[in-house]
Amino acid sequence: NVAMDLTVELGRVRMSVLKAYGVQRVQPLVAPFLAAHPGVQLQLVVTDRVVDLFAEDIDLALRVTDTPPPGLAARPLEVVEHIVCASPAYLAERGAPTAPDDLARHECLWLGEHPQDARWRFTRGRGAQAEAVTVPVNGRYAVNHSGMRCEAALAGLGIASLPGFMADEALSCGKLVRVLDGWRHE
Repeated sequence: NVAMDLTVELGRVRMSVLKAYGVQRVQPLVAPFLAAHPGVQLQLVVTDRVVDLFAEDIDLALRVTDTPPPGLAARPLEVVEHIVCASPAYLAERGAPTAPDDLARHECLWLGEHPQDARWRFTRGRGAQAEAVTVPVNGRYAVNHSGMRCEAALAGLGIASLPGFMADEALSCGKLVRVLDGWRHE
């Protein structure tokens, strides 16, 4: 009986994941993963705050970042592209921006956690010919949850900056449309 409890304990995995990424990318994989690995107990800790893996007994953390915390190793799972998009209804009413500077006359849906969140950076081209521009954005709605920004964009409230994993489905069925073709949002 003690050996059985030990086996179960060794099969426990505590994984921290960001809320929106967890809903879009991790949750759909949970049932197939558990079916394929019947000896594993999975506990997801879904939070957008920075977790202390050691103090909180977390085995694995999934984060959207280019730089892991000091002393930790990381492996990229996917490149998360940032998408600037809006609903067709919003664009029909307000027009589509053709250059980043055009965002000044639009309602922008932005993160709103830090002052720099209201400054969107765009690049176009590569190498020595690359052009980079940072533009101030504003809008009546800022929210620090990408799912809620996506819902706001779908409702026609403005042009949103979204991680690709959050916008993919709405883009593929035409409920959202990319804006600023040729520009990459960073």
